[in-house]
Amino acid sequence: MNISNNVLSFAGSVAAAQQQGPIFPALSETAFTAEFRPIYSPVKRDQFANSVVEIPESIGRAVVRTDNEDVLGVVGKSYGIAQNQGLQSVVAEACESVLPSNYLQGIKLKETTSSNGAFTKFTYEFPNAAQPIRQMIRSLAGNHISETVLNFRVSVINSFSGRTPVILQAGAVDLVCLNGMVLSNFDTEKRRHTSGYSPEVFGEFLKVQAAQYIERVRTWQQWAESQITPDQAETTLVAAGISPRLTKQLMEQMHVEVQKRGQTIWALYSALTYYSSHNSETFTVKGSSTRDNVAETLYRRSAEVARVVGSQPWAALTGRAA
Repeated sequence: MNISNNVLSFAGSVAAAQQQGPIFPALSETAFTAEFRPIYSPVKRDQFANSVVEIPESIGRAVVRTDNEDVLGVVGKSYGIAQNQGLQSVVAEACESVLPSNYLQGIKLKETTSSNGAFTKFTYEFPNAAQPIRQMIRSLAGNHISETVLNFRVSVINSFSGRTPVILQAGAVDLVCLNGMVLSNFDTEKRRHTSGYSPEVFGEFLKVQAAQYIERVRTWQQWAESQITPDQAETTLVAAGISPRLTKQLMEQMHVEVQKRGQTIWALYSALTYYSSHNSETFTVKGSSTRDNVAETLYRRSAEVARVVGSQPWAALTGRAA
C-alpha cells in the first residue's frame, strides 16, 4: 500500500484474487471513486461582485464522486480518501488467508449507502458458516422447539465526509429475519483515513473473530434457553441507558419476538437487533421519507445496541440466567 496526494491505493487486484481462489462478488453500488476538489467562496464586495476566491487547502477541500460530480463532504488537509474497491481487495485477501476454507464458497455481497455515498457499507456473507440456534417456546399447550440459522459476515464501513473512520466489522445475521449482530469492530479511528490498511492488519482481526464466532453462537444458544420476565427485560434496558420511549417500543417488539423465540434473553436481544436492522413502522428512521439516511442511521443503531449488550446491566441479566 502507498499514499499519494492523500488518496489511498492498494496492491493487488480483485480479478487476480478471483482467478486464484474464492470468488468475492465485485462491488457495484459502492464501487464509485472519489477525489479532492478545491472549495471556492463568492466575493461580496461591490468591486468584486460575481467573482469567487479559492479557499486554501489548509482550511478545507471537497470530496467529490467522479461518476456524478456530487459533493460528499468537506474535509481537512490531513484527510485521505480510502477508495472502496481498494478496501474490498484488501478484505478479500485477508478473508482468504485466515478464514476456514469451508467458509469460502458461495460468498454473497450486500451493499448500502446513505447521502448518495457519503456513507457506505459493504458486507460479505459466508453461507457455509451457517450455525443453528434452537429456540424453546413454552406455552399452556406445551413446549416446542423452533430453529433459526445464523450466518457469519464481514462488513466494511467507510465514509467520504470525515464523519466515520474506516471500520472493519465482524458479525452475524439471522437468516430468518435478517437481524444483524455485531461481534466486534476493528476501528481505524486513530489512523483516520491516512494509513494502516493491509491484508495483514485486517487478517489478524478476522482470524480472531472467525474463531470467536463459534463461541458466540454457543453464548446465543444459552440466551435462547434462558427464561426471563418482562420486568427483568425492561429493568435491564432502562439501567443500560435506553430512553423510556425506546424502551417501550423495544418491549413491544420483544412481545412479538417471544411468539417465535420464547420468553428468553434471546428474544430481548432479537428485539434489539431488529431495531438496529430495520427501518420499520415501529422503528422508523426519522426523516427517511425525504432524506437518504437509512444506512447510516442503522449503523449508529447497531453501535447503540453493542453498547447495551456490553453494559453492566446486561452482564447482570445474563449472569443471573446462566
